[in-house]
Amino acid sequence: SRGLGDVYKRQALALCFFDGGNLAKGIELFEFIISVNPNDNQGIRAVLVEGYLKTGNYRAVLDICNKYKGDITVELTYGGPYALYKLGDKGKATLLLRQAIGFSPKVAKELLKKRHTPPKSLYPDRYTVGGDDEAFYYWERSGILWEDPEMKQWLAQNVGKGKRPELNFG
Repeated sequence: SRGLGDVYKRQALALCFFDGGNLAKGIELFEFIISVNPNDNQGIRAVLVEGYLKTGNYRAVLDICNKYKGDITVELTYGGPYALYKLGDKGKATLLLRQAIGFSPKVAKELLKKRHTPPKSLYPDRYTVGGDDEAFYYWERSGILWEDPEMKQWLAQNVGKGKRPELNFG
């Protein structure tokens, strides 16, 4: 259908803005896309969380995490605790970070590495959930957020304490 084609064209345009440094325009387009495709079979929520974190819109991150409860996409499982921590809810943030580490321990390890080398199993069109490639891709897009010394220290303090209970950002 023409409508779906338009959504995919807007996604491509939004990514161009986003990757070109115009986060605000990219976010605006991504918000439109997710409003017309709320089931989000395109993974827009992950890119939106990245954009919201990079622009300091932590409440919007929590809104996405709450809307897609139970989603184990690393942008949400690591982004939700990050946002809570930045908003001052460090207790709940720590609990959720430990859950994120439990679900995706390789992500935390990748974020804490001094040198980042692409894994052998790296494909531009897919990744393995829980894999080295997923961890590397997350570091590539969102690693800069975790370079904040306070956030990096918090992550390092929790890396050996991962738990796998149900996610709940509410």
